[in-house]
Amino acid sequence: TGASLSGPSLMWIDASGNIYVANYNSGKISRWNSSHTYLGTYTTGKTISNAEGIVFDSAGNCYVEDTGAGAVYKFGPTGTYIGTIISGLSHPLGFSITPSDNLYIATYNYSSPYTSSVTKYNTTGTLLQTISNTNMDESDGVAIDGAGNIYVLNRAQDQAGTNKGYVTKYNSAGVYQGIFSSGYQDPLAISCDPSGDVFVADSHN
Repeated sequence: TGASLSGPSLMWIDASGNIYVANYNSGKISRWNSSHTYLGTYTTGKTISNAEGIVFDSAGNCYVEDTGAGAVYKFGPTGTYIGTIISGLSHPLGFSITPSDNLYIATYNYSSPYTSSVTKYNTTGTLLQTISNTNMDESDGVAIDGAGNIYVLNRAQDQAGTNKGYVTKYNSAGVYQGIFSSGYQDPLAISCDPSGDVFVADSHN
């Protein structure tokens, strides 16, 4: 309670139970405590165009994926802007972080040649790995399990415009392992729990 959300995209819950929601339309990060009391806008010092994703590292630093600017911003544990660590991304959509503080970003180019990609960075923005884009199609999410396997959520459409969403799997080296699951109507988010279970949010199913 206490806040009006504007196009909420992804959320994060920290170890203390605080809740953070990325608002795509307003570019704001809304924060609540574990009792669901609204604490205000979390990030300061940087205007965010379209907040698509949010993750935190093990030191409590916050990373916000800005789809409109094609960038990732870093904020300190109190929400103060530190800097832009990644820029020049082509419509970033999926965003994930591992326990070892590596960032994974899924992007999709909405103009020809309509390519998808998944890349891995450290928390200073250094590119560490580019994942094979075999069988990716409008990649909208990415999740990493405890063994380092990579799951990419694809919001593919056929020529009639019908959604044919599916998840592709890659090993920790980025090599394609096959289609993990399929049959989604309009998948929007993907995550893995510590046991390696994969969860997909499908808005039309």
